[in-house]
Amino acid sequence: MKKDKLEREIELLEDDDSLTISEKSKMIRELERDYWDAAEESAREAHDNEYNSW
Repeated sequence: MKKDKLEREIELLEDDDSLTISEKSKMIRELERDYWDAAEESAREAHDNEYNSW
């Protein structure tokens, strides 16, 4: 997930009046965690690819 997509998803959640603040917070934390997990995995793969190309 790209950073701008994450920001759009968060904005949509914040604007959703059918959710409680607690539900919104939980969902936003999950989105952010998923984003950073994917970014970390991508960085790890890039490092491994660079290392293996030597």
